Amino acid sequence: MTQAALDDCARSDYRNADKELNKVYQALLQKIQGDLAATESLKNSERAWLIFRDAQMKALHPNFDKEGSASPMCASSEAAELTLQRVKMLQQMLDTKEGDVCAYSNQ
Repeated sequence: MTQAALDDCARSDYRNADKELNKVYQALLQKIQGDLAATESLKNSERAWLIFRDAQMKALHPNFDKEGSASPMCASSEAAELTLQRVKMLQQMLDTKEGDVCAYSNQ
């Protein structure tokens, strides 16, 4: 497989992770619809996470322009992994179980 093909595959993985993130985020917003405090808190959390993601990517690749030909593949793979971690966090908030006193609550 060529480096260009590997880059494309990694970009596709990241796009798919980002689509999943948006799907779960929208579902969570729908779940808390009508609760302005919960909605604002979730939006603030997502904004903060985006800042963290971008800072983490910069920390992983502080000299991206000077790195080798595999850099785009590595960056896309790492961004996908960070995004999937966020998906998991949001999914846990979405899938709260009744009776779990420590679970996410918008009440």
